[in-house]
Amino acid sequence: MFTTNPYGQARGAGRFPLEGHSWPHALPHSPTFGALPPTVIESSPKWIAFTFVSADGDLLDCSVGCSRKKSFFDISTTSCSTLPTMTTIRKHDGTTLARVEWRTAATVEIMDLVPKQLVSEWITTSTKARNARVIHVGKKQYVWEVHNNTLYLYSSKSEEDETPEILAKFLRRRESLVLELTPRAIQLGLLDLSVVALVLITTHHKFEGSA
Repeated sequence: MFTTNPYGQARGAGRFPLEGHSWPHALPHSPTFGALPPTVIESSPKWIAFTFVSADGDLLDCSVGCSRKKSFFDISTTSCSTLPTMTTIRKHDGTTLARVEWRTAATVEIMDLVPKQLVSEWITTSTKARNARVIHVGKKQYVWEVHNNTLYLYSSKSEEDETPEILAKFLRRRESLVLELTPRAIQLGLLDLSVVALVLITTHHKFEGSA
């Protein structure tokens, strides 16, 4: 049990589906930010799939690999009585990609991408939809929106008449948790950001405040 983790009171805090404080129940109406593909049951042929593998479905301690069984990321969480609980995400070569400190006001740092800051500053609630979260990367923004037990990642509109582009989706397929990204999302470098964001988004915490 993570006594210092405000995002959840047990290892199961990182489990999917998204049931809890962060996300309302799936809504029947169409998504706010863009059109969905015709189905999310079968894998999209042109998308690249990454599977989260853990003993109990906990994203706070798992590995992330592709269809070729190659591990791209290892996610581990440690805690002790004198230090904040820490989740570390490492790349396949052992280098650290990101760290999350589970303080009362949790912080996140993504090496060379996002300087250390409050999680509530990096991930914010969308002003357009209560079932959507916005991640901030420099001057760019990307939106995660939940619909029918699937999380979709969209590009944020820069112009009013611009249609948001769906870039990724996260869902349970059979017994696995799967992140699928479009080739464009890979080119934009969104794989690393998506893995870190999913660890945070699926921890059942309200992101509206920093306390």
